[in-house]
Amino acid sequence: MTEPSLTTTKVYNGTTTAAVTAGTLVGIVPGDSVTVSAVATYDNANVGTGKTITVVYTLDGADAAKYAAPTNTVVTTGVITKATTPAAPATIFSFDGANANAGKLMGATTAMEYSLDGGSNWIPVETNDPALPVASINDTDDIKVRVKASSNTEEGAIQTIDITKATKPSLTGNIASAFGGIPGTAYLISYNGTKWDDAWADADGKISISKGTWSVKVKSTGTVLESDVQTNVVSS
Repeated sequence: MTEPSLTTTKVYNGTTTAAVTAGTLVGIVPGDSVTVSAVATYDNANVGTGKTITVVYTLDGADAAKYAAPTNTVVTTGVITKATTPAAPATIFSFDGANANAGKLMGATTAMEYSLDGGSNWIPVETNDPALPVASINDTDDIKVRVKASSNTEEGAIQTIDITKATKPSLTGNIASAFGGIPGTAYLISYNGTKWDDAWADADGKISISKGTWSVKVKSTGTVLESDVQTNVVSS
């Protein structure tokens, strides 16, 4: 049989199959019906060089039993290169997500990693749908997510979840007299007196407030960070 046509280099795809086409049989008696096929296999599916590829031949046809299959071909020059860059993930993040998903990176798996500093440092995902350290998220660096590199694949393309920041409230004057309270459920409020001891609370509708210094900010929602704080002094 003539030499087979064997491809000794491929990109990693998780299999041990190598591309091969059998050569042409020689020494066949005229009139006999015999064909030959070949299957080539790497010693393992991992990325590497100097890999062993074994080609095994099989005879077929009405007269195949009259002949012996060619001896296996073995080469040690096989190469498997790393796979091409995996596609960017499609994870979802929300500061106030429904169904207890607030602050979680939904759709992220342990095959991924994320960055909160613009890609300078990458944090491996330890559990699926991880809770992110919300205090570290900012509107300059956003949230970046990709598939981690492995021994057989490069790092994946990066998904960027755009983080923006809410506009600081612009309530003016004496809040109590001008608004009858702080308007809107989009706000959080805090009082620096003895009533709430600086804790933040939802402004559900309009909150009646007393004299003192009150802080107001817009709540985080979706991929929008909470606003900077506005401080108001209520004197009457």
